[in-house]
Amino acid sequence: MITKTDLSQISPFFVVAKNIFNCFIIYFKFLNYYRLLNFYLFSPDWYHKLFFIPINYNMNLRFLPQEWLGAISKTDSDKLNEIRLRANQPTMVCVGGKKFYLNSNGVSQEAKNALVASNQILERILLAACQKSIYAYNFQIVQGYLSVEGGIRIGVCGNVTMENGKILAVKEISALNIRIPHIVKDCSKPVLKHLKPLCNLLVVSPPGCGKTTFLRDLIFQHEDKRINILLCDERNEISASTGGVSQFGLKDCDIYIYGEKSYVFEAGIRSMSPELIICDEILPSDMPYITAAAQSGVNVFASMHGRDVIEVTQKIGTNTVFDRYVVLSNRNGVGTIEGVFDKELKKL
Repeated sequence: MITKTDLSQISPFFVVAKNIFNCFIIYFKFLNYYRLLNFYLFSPDWYHKLFFIPINYNMNLRFLPQEWLGAISKTDSDKLNEIRLRANQPTMVCVGGKKFYLNSNGVSQEAKNALVASNQILERILLAACQKSIYAYNFQIVQGYLSVEGGIRIGVCGNVTMENGKILAVKEISALNIRIPHIVKDCSKPVLKHLKPLCNLLVVSPPGCGKTTFLRDLIFQHEDKRINILLCDERNEISASTGGVSQFGLKDCDIYIYGEKSYVFEAGIRSMSPELIICDEILPSDMPYITAAAQSGVNVFASMHGRDVIEVTQKIGTNTVFDRYVVLSNRNGVGTIEGVFDKELKKL
């Protein structure tokens, strides 16, 4: 019987090969430890990756040119809601519900010295946001938007190419509207007392007044309550899911991203047995799915564009399955709760 010791005595080459192999093992271990050390000490979003705390700053906006990133870093990033770029026009931002121009020093009420994006810059921004593959994201772009990391949604305007009534592409980009999500902890807490027992809710507000943020917080508020929640996240704004995991840290809910409501409501109810379905920005044409869900014993939290309950009920009627209406505005800042209304539209 020949042992390892005997082999080393028989062949000096074996000793050399063994030492080289050990050197490779040590090198790869060192490389792995170095990467971990670099990740935790020098990566600006290490806490985001560890604890799923969303970063709404330059890390998720890396598709923007450096000049824009530098200017944004000088704004109040915690309150940054929108970045609006129009071809050959001053860049505008919405901070805390108020509109400003963006220049190299931050924000200003004056358009003078504001950053201006050309058509070529807009094209490059969109290409970078698509990870250099417009084709891979064209199914979103033809719907007028693009969802990127961190729940950020980019509205896209340009030359619409159609064939036989079908939109094929959006070219010659003329404007991009970058909407940045935020977690506003407990923003929905004041209305929870009106949602007991669990009922059907419609959140109403004009665009940019916090509907999506409000719905996201409602999920947080119902965590650990042993309720089967199904999230219909058509634009991946509520959950910001990557690799099947919500970057906002949503838990105790099952998530469909990029799925149409017609599919999610039918397939989800049949296969996931939800007690509550949450969806954003419904249209009057979505009411049959919501009504069918409610009649199946499933509660629904949804949102809809509108200034008040009167305007919304003119679209969907007064005899709906919704038991509660919450109206939001930006009167005292984004997400101002204007009122909670019952099924008869009486303010509670």
